[in-house]
Amino acid sequence: MAPPPIPSGRPDRGSALYVSTPLSGQAGRDALARQRRRLRAYLRVRGWRARHHAFFQDAASAGAPRWRPGVQALLAAAARGGFSRVTAEAGALSGDPLLCASIGKELATCGVELSLVPDTFEEAAAAAVPPLRSPRPRPLLVRFRGLVGRVEAAVAENHRLRREQAELHAQLAEIRSRAGQVAELVGGRAGGRPLAAHPAPIRGRRRVTRP
Repeated sequence: MAPPPIPSGRPDRGSALYVSTPLSGQAGRDALARQRRRLRAYLRVRGWRARHHAFFQDAASAGAPRWRPGVQALLAAAARGGFSRVTAEAGALSGDPLLCASIGKELATCGVELSLVPDTFEEAAAAAVPPLRSPRPRPLLVRFRGLVGRVEAAVAENHRLRREQAELHAQLAEIRSRAGQVAELVGGRAGGRPLAAHPAPIRGRRRVTRP
């Protein structure tokens, strides 16, 4: 039984690709390259986009599919919500439909759909499909709202700077006022200093004047 599709209200985060081969060496590299071309052609026919850097593979794979390094990395990335679906060939995960269904259920618990490319799919079918168009530009109203938001942010920043400037002027005026008070206090003490009761003696030789 196929896993449930992605809910329509959930945004599409793209497709991850998984390829594997039991072969090694140049034969294994050729098999992986062939699978990648086939998967990308299938995505083009379905109108899906491949998730950037969401590519997993197992070369010279053997043993249980669940414990392959590529499958484990795939499941860990699906748990983090990195993509919306996994696209693979029917025999890439496992030749056993029950094992494929088990992995599909585990992906479904993370909100990820497992899409298997049927054996009857031909890469030539992708040649007749036009390339995916770039996303539509945002409507004028949305761009206008963004411009209004930026203007409001600039006005708020200008008000904040004016408040800080006014506070600095007030602090400067307070400093000047206190400096004037200190100057007046120091000047008053110097001008009203009392004279000494006995003048300081005159040092040096005295000239005596006889009567």
